Amino acid sequence: MSLQVKYTPGRKDAVITRMYEDGYITENQAKQAFLEGITYKFRKNKIDMLAPHFVQWVIELLQKQYDTGTLLK
Repeated sequence: MSLQVKYTPGRKDAVITRMYEDGYITENQAKQAFLEGITYKFRKNKIDMLAPHFVQWVIELLQKQYDTGTLLK
């Protein structure tokens, strides 16, 4: 009996590879991250946004002007 695993690399794999190439993580850490990434389930957004990158950009601008506690009120 042979085991076949179907896996399609994604963005997280590119990030792990780049972190290894740039020296942020060791080879063993990269291997472990790849293995953990096979079964990792990303959380879905709780709020459906039409332009999430824009929303995140606005949040970052507000965080520069106001403290996080004020934004969370």
